Amino acid sequence: MLELEADGTLIEMTATVGSRGARNQMLGALLWLAVEQSRLPLKLFDSSTGLLLPDASIRSPNASAVRLDRWQALSEAQQEGFPPLCPDLVVELASPSDPWEALRRKMASYLANGARLGWLLLRQTRCVEVRSAGEREPRLLSDLTLLEGARSSRGWRSTFARSGRSEARQGDAGSLRQAGQASAGTHACPPTIRRQSGLRGALHQPD
Repeated sequence: MLELEADGTLIEMTATVGSRGARNQMLGALLWLAVEQSRLPLKLFDSSTGLLLPDASIRSPNASAVRLDRWQALSEAQQEGFPPLCPDLVVELASPSDPWEALRRKMASYLANGARLGWLLLRQTRCVEVRSAGEREPRLLSDLTLLEGARSSRGWRSTFARSGRSEARQGDAGSLRQAGQASAGTHACPPTIRRQSGLRGALHQPD
């Protein structure tokens, strides 16, 4: 797999090892459950999808989500190629071999290209670095019951049970649907995910 930098440099990505592939699958499944359970108009992409960002780079994050109205605005040819858009939510799962500064630059580039939220999952420290649109510096979250997607409570929220099944907290369903039906001019806030869940497995699963 290859990624393309904005300056035209090709970055060769090695094949995913078994344990990382399992974590990627778990991560994608959790996001899918959140979207399906809350009936949100979002399009999810896995780590094999190449996305053409506004700066002409091509990226393949571990998981990402795009509002359905943005996806449907693309032509069939654009959907069948490298979709020319930046995801609203980007998730990257760091491994010990990933250069730290390169990962941080990549996450910053997603926000610069229009992403609303970025999660960088740091397995070695069991932390998550959160980047949100409008915030100058990332926030490092650790030892928290909830992984908060954004400071604002408005938008779609979801929790995951220990079994890995998605379950909406009481009172959240209305706000989930309302955020999912937001107009094309607004961005839905990403989910809140309980760490005592399958996501914790993505952080803690051994290599």
